[in-house]
Amino acid sequence: MKAVRILSAIHTLKLTIDAGLLLDAGASMRILDEIGSEVQFLAAPYLTNAGREAIHDEFLTEFFQEEFDHSDVLKSSQKRHRVSRKKIRAYVVRAYRQEDASTHTDVLRLIDNTFSGFVHGAAAHIMDTYDGKRFSVPAPGDHASLLDFRDQFSIYLHRALMDFAFAAKALGCEAIFARLYQFITTTFADEGSVR
Repeated sequence: MKAVRILSAIHTLKLTIDAGLLLDAGASMRILDEIGSEVQFLAAPYLTNAGREAIHDEFLTEFFQEEFDHSDVLKSSQKRHRVSRKKIRAYVVRAYRQEDASTHTDVLRLIDNTFSGFVHGAAAHIMDTYDGKRFSVPAPGDHASLLDFRDQFSIYLHRALMDFAFAAKALGCEAIFARLYQFITTTFADEGSVR
């Protein structure tokens, strides 16, 4: 189900970049970062020796939790118990045995924090639409930030496909995994640029 969310976000990212909506493109990048780490988190017990932990059960309980606990939604008192990004990042780094775990965790946190402002409407991110004279929404095709996002699209597509491959492998769909892996390795360089 998380892979379905990734598919929707990658389509949204492409459409918003093409439309010059860089704030929404940044929000889609943040969504892809978060959902991708969740796929890696959920797949890791099946792909590594890290094993399943209590936080996996907490995560899945919250994921499948009904939105409202009362038929009159205004009387709903539903509270969500979300597993923190920090715990998910730490597990992913531990599970996939990153050589420099501390640096890898810091990089993941930095990426999360960088794109979070696009979701929450931070001033610094809104200023990306300002060209020195006016705010441009949509941004013109030659806008520097928009061009940067276009350059990053292949990296996000590469990561999305890797997350699909993780999910397929974890679910035991070996034929799908093999096709994805073959496509990824022949289409993309290791860092995600198109060959």
